[in-house]
Amino acid sequence: MDAYKYSSPSKLIINNNFQTNNSPNFKKKLSGTLVFKPLEAKLTHDTEVLGKMDPYVQVLVGDKKAHGKVCNDGGKHPKWNDSISVQRAFEPICYLEVKDKDTFSKDDIIGVGQIDLNQIAPNKVSAKWYPLFFKQKPAGEVLIEIIFTPDAHHDAHHHDNHHHQHGHNHHHTHPHHAGHF
Repeated sequence: MDAYKYSSPSKLIINNNFQTNNSPNFKKKLSGTLVFKPLEAKLTHDTEVLGKMDPYVQVLVGDKKAHGKVCNDGGKHPKWNDSISVQRAFEPICYLEVKDKDTFSKDDIIGVGQIDLNQIAPNKVSAKWYPLFFKQKPAGEVLIEIIFTPDAHHDAHHHDNHHHQHGHNHHHTHPHHAGHF
């Protein structure tokens, strides 16, 4: 009654091995401390009708949020000299918000952007202009210096690739005769 012939799984196993070779460093999960140093911004979206904007940078990593100092009357070309520290627990992306500090109302968003944290090399200073958007339209860009210091207890040398499954095809051609128990 065994009419179902199961196709050999060995082909699937061979295909799975490609996934381990194609992704060099991005599978390494690193936790540690991120230090953001907003340096300056060129903003095209102005939230103030009268007077100049007072911009500051806020970063969101996972459920953690931190912001830097306000550049009073920074307007469209604010400059900062401070650092924002956030703990990273494996999150791949950091969200940026450049906001205008308002005294009497909720702070206006000037623009939002994001940083691919997997592109930030550990223990090196990387500075880059990140584009900002407001309602999907370009709102300027912000220059941020980032230093990522991984936690010491992480060992980057995890050898997980020793489980090579060899697809040996064992064809058991023993016919089951009805009546033989």
